[in-house]
Amino acid sequence: MQFKDILNKYMEELKCTNKELSNTSGISESVISRYRNGDRIPRENTEQLTKLSLGLYNISIKKNITKYTKEFIYNDLVNGINNDNRALIEQYLDDEEQDYLIDHGIAVDEFIDYITYDQFHLQYYQYYF
Repeated sequence: MQFKDILNKYMEELKCTNKELSNTSGISESVISRYRNGDRIPRENTEQLTKLSLGLYNISIKKNITKYTKEFIYNDLVNGINNDNRALIEQYLDDEEQDYLIDHGIAVDEFIDYITYDQFHLQYYQYYF
């Protein structure tokens, strides 16, 4: 599942509005809306993702839905981010280029920011920092 699908699943199950999640998480309603429609995804290991997962967890506790832990929600959202990143990598890179990422230990979440540049070449990745 994509990140947006996982987020929407939680929102629907918790009967939670963008406004409620915004108030609980401290993330603006417009950003939550962009997350929900797939226009934007947070990076893994960021304050935004932590706030989002903690907001969902706090809403679940408030509504007496106790089947989720903070860690479960966070990891579920991370899986969605990883699925989105994997799909993007497969769309832009052939098998040899994907192997290059792995062989050189290039973090996918950092690399994603650079694949939309015109005339981007993987071998010049190190010079973009």
